[in-house]
Amino acid sequence: MLRLGVDATGRVVAWGVLPEQPLLKIIKSQPSPRPPVSKDLRGSPD
Repeated sequence: MLRLGVDATGRVVAWGVLPEQPLLKIIKSQPSPRPPVSKDLRGSPD
């Protein structure tokens, strides 16, 4: 089972009992999906 949580730095992290944790590496390598979305919204004046 995989759990999702927030790191002390505010980043979303995943942990659980898995033979390999590719999700953990992918999530930790990306700060958060929010900044790009906010930047994209602000990039559209209309």
